[in-house]
Amino acid sequence: MPATRPIQLAHPRLNQTTATALLLALLLLSISGCSEQSPNPPSNTTTQQSATSPTITDAEIFPGPGSAPPPTDDSDSFVGTSACTECHSAIADTWKQHPMARSIAPATAFPAGSETVTPVVHGITRSYDARLEDGRMLHRDVMRSTDDQPVYSQEFAMDYVVGSGQRAHAWIRREGELLFQSPLNWFSKQGCWDVAPGYKPDDPRRFRRRVTDDCLSCHAGRPAAAAELPNRYADPAFHELAIGCERCHGPGREHIEWHRRFAKTDSKPTPASHDPIVN
Repeated sequence: MPATRPIQLAHPRLNQTTATALLLALLLLSISGCSEQSPNPPSNTTTQQSATSPTITDAEIFPGPGSAPPPTDDSDSFVGTSACTECHSAIADTWKQHPMARSIAPATAFPAGSETVTPVVHGITRSYDARLEDGRMLHRDVMRSTDDQPVYSQEFAMDYVVGSGQRAHAWIRREGELLFQSPLNWFSKQGCWDVAPGYKPDDPRRFRRRVTDDCLSCHAGRPAAAAELPNRYADPAFHELAIGCERCHGPGREHIEWHRRFAKTDSKPTPASHDPIVN
């Protein structure tokens, strides 16, 4: 097999004068190319705005009504479901019969149908049980040794019960700005107490499974965030417990004020599309 010859970077007969001329030509070409303004400057290039440049206003960035970014705190725009019943009493009565109206409530009683079932769930070395004391639901976690001697016992008061009861009930307790789920659930369809979904028997998290914004986005009306931090909640933790009118239709204050203006002037409202409410 013939030996491989090394790659030559320049022709062997290229003399010094020719090489110098070639280098000068390349230099001139590169200088002329840099002097032209690039039509697409790099995205990280910072351009200085001259004193005569026009100032871009928010109206130009967000043209039209309602297109500006929402305020950071819109709590004043919400009025609560009770304010909606003044004009929508029939709809409110229907809503009260819907599971959404029972999505979260204070934990003050045993679920309907569970009164005759012993609220105890056995794991491998632990058991969970529930009891009522002075109108508060208490959940307990007990661990026992192989000779059935208690190793530890831990009990917490539950603050909220989650679920309408069509399928199940779960419980939440508050600790500072955090919410935690109990490992004990009541399953309505099966008519039994058992370990909550997401937990396993003898789960080492015990009563410290975090409840997050993602959980509450489906089950709660309007959580009260603590200092705009994720998964942290003020005291009380909810502006509105159950899923109410504004959970689907948006804040109702402007909607109410819009209709009251027309009621005072005894004139018909403009087209319904101008009503500042969803649906």
